[in-house]
Amino acid sequence: MEILKKNLNEEQLPIASDLTGNVLVIAGPGSGKTRLIVHRIGYELRQSPNEQYKILCLTFTNEAAKALRERLAPNIPSNAKNRIRIGNFHQFGQSLLSSYGHLIGINRDFEVIDEDDAADIVERVLDTLSIRNVKARDLYHVISKARGHVHQPNQDELMGTSGRFNDILKLYARTKLESNVVDFDDLIELPTVLLRRNEHVKAIIRDVYRSIYVDELQDTSLSQLDLLKEIYCPASSKIFGVADEDQIVYEWRDARLATITEFKDDFGADVKFLVLNHRSPQEIVEVANTLISNNNERYQKELKSAVDDRHGFVFLHVASNPAKEAEFIANYILNDVSTKGVAFGQVAILARVGFALKPIKRALSKYEIPLVYVGDPEVRSSPITRLLKAAYSCAAGRPDGSGRLKATCHNINETIGDVEVDPDLAVQVATTMRNARPYDFLKKFLSTLKLSETLAGSPLEEQLSIAVKVVNQAILSGARNVSELSRMLVLEWNHLESVALSGEDCVKLMSIHQAKGLEFPVVFIPRVEEQMFPYVRKNSPVNEEEERRLMFVAITRAKSEVVMSLCQLDDFGRRRLPSPFIDEISECKIEGI
Repeated sequence: MEILKKNLNEEQLPIASDLTGNVLVIAGPGSGKTRLIVHRIGYELRQSPNEQYKILCLTFTNEAAKALRERLAPNIPSNAKNRIRIGNFHQFGQSLLSSYGHLIGINRDFEVIDEDDAADIVERVLDTLSIRNVKARDLYHVISKARGHVHQPNQDELMGTSGRFNDILKLYARTKLESNVVDFDDLIELPTVLLRRNEHVKAIIRDVYRSIYVDELQDTSLSQLDLLKEIYCPASSKIFGVADEDQIVYEWRDARLATITEFKDDFGADVKFLVLNHRSPQEIVEVANTLISNNNERYQKELKSAVDDRHGFVFLHVASNPAKEAEFIANYILNDVSTKGVAFGQVAILARVGFALKPIKRALSKYEIPLVYVGDPEVRSSPITRLLKAAYSCAAGRPDGSGRLKATCHNINETIGDVEVDPDLAVQVATTMRNARPYDFLKKFLSTLKLSETLAGSPLEEQLSIAVKVVNQAILSGARNVSELSRMLVLEWNHLESVALSGEDCVKLMSIHQAKGLEFPVVFIPRVEEQMFPYVRKNSPVNEEEERRLMFVAITRAKSEVVMSLCQLDDFGRRRLPSPFIDEISECKIEGI
């Protein structure tokens, strides 16, 4: 108990020290939810020295799990090292399928495929069914959403599949089974099916994991909640969830308030609150509170700043057009931010949509301000990214690994034209180094294929540099062999990229989604104008509450300054008005530049 009193504040202490019943903690940004989880788990282990059950802690990403493990290590009693398991939902589902998937027809050596490979399978399905003029990647997204609880595709989304959507779903599932592969959705859906159909397996899992912790509950889907219900035993388990409904920004991935509500109701959880923000000064917290109070679907909590050693500043700049806005941001970083002793790496530019970053990237490059675009979609879908994923997949002995590796080499050759990456040599390296350490494999693969020299001066040169950093981050995150690293690259690429690049001394350009969970002394939010924030898509209704949550997330990343800007004219010279969110926070102290 003395450890808790020493390390927790007046909000956190009573929650960490009461181990009775099921609990849902509504925790605002910067309120120390990770500190709470770490100390509560440590306290539970110290209070149950003679128990044999394990604690299961499920997080949103592998990197978050790694951070939890590192912070938890000093709090775990020496006799309880093996009583804690930390991972994300997809990792846990993958382990269940590896151990018991044969009971529902899944071979133990299945491969996890990413979005690109899943879209390729959809394209093959469409060819088999002679369905033309349908974009496979778009249809894959529709399939993914349809497999959840909350969305059935409309006619526009079905894109002319001629009433054969159910046929597509069945053939897609059968093709995956025959190819011995599973997609992201399968890693949640199939373990749930497994536990429902096999009571003896469910009994084993429930007996082992009688204490369950769920971090970032607001990012989970109703499908993931279904998996939790199968793991949880009403007679002997207890469950502890942490969420912030004001940071639900993945509704397109089926994260929504209903998950938090169902968690509370289904598990009979007692609701607690953490509202002391240790990141942002009161001036920034006040703007965030004023904005988010306009949402109806939320708990009526109000953040309070616990920062008393510095003031916060919120600025608003009006530019004539995007080019002038970009010039302003570049000059502000050079003349104002740098003179305050803030390093480039402590500055983030968070955009609602990616194309808003293009003129800013050009302006920063013009003034030789070091930058990195975290989550650049061109890197994520690059043939170089697919090459490295395929190389590790082939080295891990995955089904058709050599065929996919050769295909990516041909794709690169078509992209750059005048040079060639040898497909046979790539496969030779991959198949002869299956027992190599992940870093040794990477070094050998790059040098043998002479990728740096081959891609020098091509559009893929920068993408290779970033992709290599992502692979190295996966190695640093604990990949012990090529098979483990291959699966991490499929499941964790986006977050690994964010972590790999966030430590560099460069200005970070990223989407607001990509910035979730991060913090920076200075945050720029460009294009805060109508139709851009909230973002208006053609033929798609605007979810104003989620858009407001995105703005809330962007503002609460800042430790000292928030600099918002908007344009009077858009990229095509059309007049734009300020975002309605500006009106909502107009009563706060916002300074003009």
